[in-house]
Amino acid sequence: MGKILKLLIRTKKSTLIFSFLILTNLVCFGQDYSISGKIFDSNSKEPLAFVNIAANDGKQGVTSSIEGYFKLNSNVPIDSIRFSYVGYFPKTIYKDDLKSGKIEVALQKQSLELQEVVILPGENPAHRIIQKTIDNRNINNPLKNSSFSYTSYNKMIFTSDIVGDTTLAVPKDLPDSLKTPKQQLYEFLNEKHLFMMENVNQRIFKAPSNNYEKVIASKVSGFKDPFFTIINTQIQGISFYNELFVILDKKYVNPISRGSTSKYFFLMQDTLYQNLDTVFVISFRPRINTNFDGLEGLLYINTNGYALQNVTAKPHRDEKGISVNIQHQYELIDNKKWFPVQLNTELYFSNVSLNNVGQIVAKGWSYITDIEIDPELKRRDFGNAELDLDVVSERESGKILEKYRVQPLTKQEEETYVLIDSLSKEANLEKHMGTAKTLMTGFIPISIFNLQLDKFYRYNHYEQSRLGIGFMTNRKLLKNISFGGYIAYSFGNKYLNYGGTLETYFNRKKSFKGELIYKFDVLEDGNLPLHFDNSSLLDFSLYRHLYINRFNHHRQISYTVSGKPNKRLTLLGSISHQEIFPGYDYNYTNLENNQIFSKNHIATLAEATIGVRYAYNEQIFANDGFMFVTNSDYPVFTLQITHAFPNILGSDYEFNKIDATFSYAYRWKYVGKTSLFLKAGYIDRALPQWGTYAFASNLNKEYIFASQSFSTMPFNKYYASQHVNLFFTHNFGKSLIRKKYFKPEPSIHQNIGFGWNHKANFSSNISTTAPEKGYFETGIMINNIIDLGMYSIGAGAFYCYGDYASSEILSNFAFKWGISFPIN
Repeated sequence: MGKILKLLIRTKKSTLIFSFLILTNLVCFGQDYSISGKIFDSNSKEPLAFVNIAANDGKQGVTSSIEGYFKLNSNVPIDSIRFSYVGYFPKTIYKDDLKSGKIEVALQKQSLELQEVVILPGENPAHRIIQKTIDNRNINNPLKNSSFSYTSYNKMIFTSDIVGDTTLAVPKDLPDSLKTPKQQLYEFLNEKHLFMMENVNQRIFKAPSNNYEKVIASKVSGFKDPFFTIINTQIQGISFYNELFVILDKKYVNPISRGSTSKYFFLMQDTLYQNLDTVFVISFRPRINTNFDGLEGLLYINTNGYALQNVTAKPHRDEKGISVNIQHQYELIDNKKWFPVQLNTELYFSNVSLNNVGQIVAKGWSYITDIEIDPELKRRDFGNAELDLDVVSERESGKILEKYRVQPLTKQEEETYVLIDSLSKEANLEKHMGTAKTLMTGFIPISIFNLQLDKFYRYNHYEQSRLGIGFMTNRKLLKNISFGGYIAYSFGNKYLNYGGTLETYFNRKKSFKGELIYKFDVLEDGNLPLHFDNSSLLDFSLYRHLYINRFNHHRQISYTVSGKPNKRLTLLGSISHQEIFPGYDYNYTNLENNQIFSKNHIATLAEATIGVRYAYNEQIFANDGFMFVTNSDYPVFTLQITHAFPNILGSDYEFNKIDATFSYAYRWKYVGKTSLFLKAGYIDRALPQWGTYAFASNLNKEYIFASQSFSTMPFNKYYASQHVNLFFTHNFGKSLIRKKYFKPEPSIHQNIGFGWNHKANFSSNISTTAPEKGYFETGIMINNIIDLGMYSIGAGAFYCYGDYASSEILSNFAFKWGISFPIN
């Protein structure tokens, strides 16, 4: 019995010792060693994103976040950490400096940039990875998902590039009189920003193009109107997978677009291992002797789906105007899809300086949370507007912003709000902020009124100078009803023009409204208005209006109902009663029915019109009751059908009229942009000139170029009852010539017009021509010859050929000069 007991004791001891050894080993094996910290540029102190971090000379590691933060975990003691980043000297920190568990790492920038001198035997190994990434673009592109939703917190500050220049630092007790302007600005900007704004957005998306984003909270230094948040929202594109990477109005060839390996130089920089996946770090930039709008930067490609994990990119060439740097960070959501979680953007305004001592810089951050892949979304969840800026109250905005801020506001940010808000109140900046908004809406808001900008002044050869004022009430008076009017005096023909409008919105979300209009005004001869012809203040086709000298006087009362069943489609129906009498010496008699049109015989019309407009992928922003429509490169089609009824309230004309337009622009990756505008019309019987189509002539003595017009065609010569006009333009951009200080943008133009008249028995004191055999002109413009920063000046020439050309060769030439803006 004693022997058995001793054996059991020895057995238990052995079991206990064995169990203890196993447990000790498990504990040691499972122990987590962790080092965290922040990485920044040793000179500018700016955080460095996506730095490669590996422990103990191994390949298993992590990358820093966009803000430069990192956390490295290991199951063995960390004796050293190596930091490597393209363009910076690598750095290793050993265990003696790691004892605190939290470190700050400053990396020193290399003075030399990567040169394309690496000779690779056989195929470049980076090309295989790039090609797989290109092959998987549609799978990994967030905008190719069936649907998604998220919430984003967006912040943007405006400061100067001198902030990171520590050589400008001076003792705080140094009197201002002894500081240079640059030092004073440096000191100010280290305490406050120039401008700051925040917003929280909720977005839903359903492929292929249903998109709705609502700003649910907003704060803008100095302003209560959330209008400026449109900038903060639009600069942060969530996808880096399209053929062209677009930010603001700048478009760059994507390094992961089709055929990019022949245009871009790729170089494998590093390889990291994260769990079971491999991350390839590949640098890219345009190849030597290539000429296109390209980017340079780094791609971090994860072998799990060959998807982008991180991206850094900036324009390869220094650019005048606005230059952009971007950083994107993606994560695998619910093990389904890679999706962006943070987006950083820096905008450098080279043409805007502060007292000539510092360049303005805007820095934006977007943090994306509440991401849901493939949520159930219905068509009714989407409105016509893609971006809705009508936010909640200021108090509610504050609560929402506080909830979604990643970090509390810094003292510098808080003081920015306090200072700019106080300056805004003192200078009444809210009242004067309307400049940008005015250019988009055409209105200047004053209290309950919106003054109409286009009613203040205009000039043409017939009216000469015209002064006036016009207004519409806004939603501060009535939410769904707006009324107003205008009055204007023309000094040339000495006429008083006037009109009034009453708008009633039945459903703002669908832009469903009724509009009652009465007016007495002038109208270009042969150019009865089209309902969908809404030109903006910066539409350069309007330049030809300066030289029009043949107008008719026009009295009209009309009622139009219009709406958008969806964001692509607009429908309208209209009825009108009009009186037209010539504003020039014109007599017309139809010898078949004795119908007369002259100064003593006005034309009276009773018309009904239906119309449709289809615009694919057009972006619409909603703010304060207005709908802002951005110019679209996608196809836009309009169709309008009109019937004139006789014997209604004195109407004496009957006819049918069909009008159609089609516009489309295509941006090529390497050779610029092609634009096409087609306009056609048909009237089923002979009418006086007011009812025909005047061709868009623009041969003027000042040589001003106007788009969508015939540069060599004299005014008042070509009219037709049926017409087809084609305006073709290809702008090569900077793809042909790109020097450091000279970057002209040549464009070629081909304009064609056909017209036909009905055979009719009539007499008239004015003779016109219908170009049945086709009016042809071709031309070339060299844009951006003189770059003045905010706009540029170009010049060119057009030549008329064909049956309507002059026998004198020089008479067929028309020389032109034109102005272009960066937004065109």
